[in-house]
Amino acid sequence: MLSELRELWRFREAIWEFVKRDLRLRYKNSVLGFVWSMASPLMRVFVITVIIRRVMKVDAPNYSAYLFCAFMPWNFFVQAAQDACSCVLLHFMLVKKVYFPRELLPLSSVLSNALHFVLGLLILFVYLAVLPVHPTKLVLLLPVLLVIQCAFLLGLALILSFLNVYFEDVRYVVANGLQILFFATPVIFPVETISRAGAHWYPLVMLNPIAGIVVAYQKILLPPIQLSDVPALPLDWGNLCYTAAVSFATLLVGYWLFNRYKWRLAELV
Repeated sequence: MLSELRELWRFREAIWEFVKRDLRLRYKNSVLGFVWSMASPLMRVFVITVIIRRVMKVDAPNYSAYLFCAFMPWNFFVQAAQDACSCVLLHFMLVKKVYFPRELLPLSSVLSNALHFVLGLLILFVYLAVLPVHPTKLVLLLPVLLVIQCAFLLGLALILSFLNVYFEDVRYVVANGLQILFFATPVIFPVETISRAGAHWYPLVMLNPIAGIVVAYQKILLPPIQLSDVPALPLDWGNLCYTAAVSFATLLVGYWLFNRYKWRLAELV
């Protein structure tokens, strides 16, 4: 594994070129570019906030901030998972004819989405300043949480990228699975509301590492949300450690699996 990592380091300039290419293609022929990618989560935040606050009459202060803070890591996860399914097939000519570490493709895919996510975080901080909502001192954990998230997504990308070459049904399974997972993740509802359904539901929901990441972003960036009938929950350090362990385990397993089968990809694409 060390020799493969050294080989990947030798191609670091190629990784950056792939990242720049992905970003250029994403905003090709678009005047507003990055603004459009932020318009979608902002519109969803606005619509859901209106429904929750005005129609359903749920009193949750700064609810839009919690929504926006959850949509950002969720969108990062969705985009990275979807891009991972196609990253090898999109570069099939390179895979067939040029030698390079094949893991460069899912890595550059995740990195381009990570840069996009960091830009989105800047918009989030502006949004919080306008409300105004002041981040807590735990905001210093933001780089740590970003590393945990990228480790999980890179491991997942390595697994999905080679599986989709063997079985192209994988991308359809992922697309449908993401829709189901969205409603099992505390994105449109505060994690505190899970306790209403029973104390046993919280540990079950938080077994999902994406749920742990989304909730952790909310807890380190925002003050506790105060609901009328549910006490606010602090940052769950135990779940954060569990999420980190699962994320790095996913990365190790994904890297091992990808490297085991990567030289067969040229025969299949």
